[in-house]
Parts: sequence; structure tokens; C-alpha cells
Amino acid sequence: MKTARTTNICFSLIFIILLSNICFAQTQSKTYKDTRKLLVKMERSFYDSTLRELFKLGDDRIEDLIKALDDIDNEVSINAQMVIRALGNEKGTKVMYEWYAKNGREGKGFSIYLGSLTPLPLNDWEFKQIDNYLESNEPNKKLMQSLIYALILNETEKSDDYLERLIKKGLNVPNISIVRKSFKINGDLSKIVVKNAFFLTEEEKKYSVAKLIAFNKSKNKALIYPKRDFGALMEAWYHVVIKKSGDSWKFYSVAQTAIS
Repeated sequence: MKTARTTNICFSLIFIILLSNICFAQTQSKTYKDTRKLLVKMERSFYDSTLRELFKLGDDRIEDLIKALDDIDNEVSINAQMVIRALGNEKGTKVMYEWYAKNGREGKGFSIYLGSLTPLPLNDWEFKQIDNYLESNEPNKKLMQSLIYALILNETEKSDDYLERLIKKGLNVPNISIVRKSFKINGDLSKIVVKNAFFLTEEEKKYSVAKLIAFNKSKNKALIYPKRDFGALMEAWYHVVIKKSGDSWKFYSVAQTAIS
């Protein structure tokens, strides 16, 4: 009788686990369909309501975003990377960098949008891109500006060492103390971001505006859309993420998404 009772309990536990897995798979399948629709519609360079929804939902939909990395539509994969990079979600970034490495080992091509944000802390894969730049003798080889900003914002000894090497190579690096400066949000968040925008000159700030795209679920990160407008064919668009640090905020990641 004891053995039979134990067996029944085991079967019950197995059934509950299987049922839970089936329910989770069905939920994920349902949400993936919705998430993919948003990724298909997403506009990468400009202010976009779809990106707003993805940034707000992203931490809850991180499994969907990870799944989308292997989507048959390359544009969906690129957009999923962009959202994961903007969120800086720990699990999402870990799997994304593993995905980059796996594709590299297997000789599979993949695309990264050059206007993508660079999440922190900096991953070894990103340091490898800097190594490739430092070791290259190609005169036209460039390093993503967002990666240079990320080196400063990462605030580690390793990052500072790489910055010194980039400066010795002749690369123009912004003032480190200004980039790392924290600021309070007392009033209009968008105006305060423009005021503290280290990537804009004082003159450029006079012709710049910004919009809040969205906060993440935890409300400790905000995605901002600044635009510099000197007139036709003299515009620049950015995506910026700021992160809460105590009772202040700091820049977390910055990328220029387009220029005219």
C-alpha cells in the first residue's frame, strides 16, 4: 500500500509538472505571436509607438525576444536584438551574446543595426569588437560610437584601459567625468536629458528636443528619443537610456540612430 501510494504521488507530481510546462508553452506561444507582430512593425531610427510598447513589455516578454533572434525574417531578428540591447535585461543580453558567439563559431552570418544601444556591463563580445578595431590597419574601419560611450559608462578598470588605448590610437573620446555625471529629475525629464546630453555641443542643445518613449517595467530605466535639428539635411536622431541610481539618474546607453 505504501509503495502504491508513493507511486501515485510521483505520477501526480509528474502530471502537474507536465501540465505546467504545457500551459507555459501555450502562453509563450500566444505572447510570441503578439510580440512578433510588434517586432515586424517596429521602426528602428525614429520615435516609434511600437518600440514604446516593446520597451514597456520587454522584461516580461524576454523569452519571446530571445526566440525572435532565430526568426526566419532577418528584420525581426535585428529588431529583437535592438530591444534586448535597449532593455539591458540580464538574461536577454546573456543569451544574445551566446547567440552571437554560436553563429560566429558555426560561420553563420547575422546582422546588427549600427544604431543599436550597447548594454552594460560590457560583454567580452563587445571588447572583442574593440580589439578588432585596435588591431586593424584599415584606414576606413570605424568603431560604433555607442560602444565608445559604453566604455566610459561601464566604469571598470578594464574599460578605462581600453579607453586609453583608443585615445593613443587617435580616437576622439568625450570628457569622461561629464559622461559619468549623475543628475536629478526635477521637472521635464526630456528637457533635463537634453541639458545633460554629453553627446551634444552647447550650440546643438539649442536646436535639440527630446521625447520620453517609455519606462521599463521596473521604472528604473527610461528610453528617450532626442533629435537635433539644424534644418533640412542637418538633423540627427538618437536613442538614449537613462538608469536610476539612488535618488539620481545616469546615462546608461547612447546611440545615434540616424543622420541627414
